[in-house]
Amino acid sequence: LGPRRTLALGAVGWAVLSACMLMVPGGASMMLLFALALAVAVGATGTVDATMNACAAHALAGHPRRLVRFHSIYNLGALAGSLLTGIALHEDLTWRFGWAVCSGLVLAIGIATARSKGLSTASLTSPAPATATAERLPAATSSVFSALLALQRSRLWALSAVMLATALLEGAISTWGVLYLREALAASALIGSAAYAAGEAMAATTRAAAAPAMGRVGALVGIAIGSGTAGLGLLLEALAPSVLVGGIGLALATGGISLCWPLAISIAARAPGDPVQSVAGLNTVGYLGIVIGPMAVGWTADTFGLQAGILLLVGVAAVSMGLIALARTITR
Repeated sequence: LGPRRTLALGAVGWAVLSACMLMVPGGASMMLLFALALAVAVGATGTVDATMNACAAHALAGHPRRLVRFHSIYNLGALAGSLLTGIALHEDLTWRFGWAVCSGLVLAIGIATARSKGLSTASLTSPAPATATAERLPAATSSVFSALLALQRSRLWALSAVMLATALLEGAISTWGVLYLREALAASALIGSAAYAAGEAMAATTRAAAAPAMGRVGALVGIAIGSGTAGLGLLLEALAPSVLVGGIGLALATGGISLCWPLAISIAARAPGDPVQSVAGLNTVGYLGIVIGPMAVGWTADTFGLQAGILLLVGVAAVSMGLIALARTITR
């Protein structure tokens, strides 16, 4: 379909499904219907996310600093969304307010994307050079399985393990970070969302400010710094005696983990072989981690308590540091 049509269809589908969530009646009997609408909506957001990542990685291959800056835009959106939702709940508006805003906004973006000429449907049959633009994104000719095989051909299995661990952290932090503040430390919805927003502000600032340094210290070192900061932030949140300390820990965790995904993608984009296939495979591993993370914390919290679930993530951060050391050894 090409990047423009794929983005437009994904955004419109996302908007329609957000509207479906909005219209599901309340009550436990409607929970399954709501869960179905939510699951398919997340699938639509994944289409948008994957297409944007493929375009950006292809256009900015060989430019990790610019790729990190590109991803900081995501954090600005997350910051605005979390703050608006927290304010809406504080003013006794329902969660449906957020879905309504999301549906209208994404529908407008989808229509604008469909009408734009910024992304053509032209494609290449071979990987583009580092100076290529997103308009020349190669056509997808493979399955998820072949994209994962590309990681083996490019000798990126160690990096894939790092990606899995850090994406697991990112998914769990975004899902459980605020919930821990609210459940364990009795924070209000506004305070919890403000702490998450502060983390996203830190993430956006970190990605923008640290981008020039990434070219000097190297992408793997940047991932290690981000993962280590996330682990320290999570430990601080888990052991926090007050909401303020817990909020600082959440902000550190959110800001630290933000470095990992774009830097890992920048490594894959410069790998030997087909960089587009490598990026697709690494993104697939990352999405798997985002799925596993919240479930792992949920099971641990249900069995041993919510604090144990957050401490589990501290252990994952420690494991990721060891995997990064292994990846550095392999790539030398």
